Amino acid sequence: MKKEMLVFFILLVVGTGLGIAESLEVNIPNPLDWITFVYKPFSDFIYGIVE
Repeated sequence: MKKEMLVFFILLVVGTGLGIAESLEVNIPNPLDWITFVYKPFSDFIYGIVE
């Protein structure tokens, strides 16, 4: 029960912080860009093999 409440409050604080930052028009990076950055070399390698 305590662990669940801790996770809930952490997510609540993160979500509230992101909401406030968005309302202040702070540039928040897109998480999909990070995923693309990580997997792009692997994708290029596989595409080079298949081509």
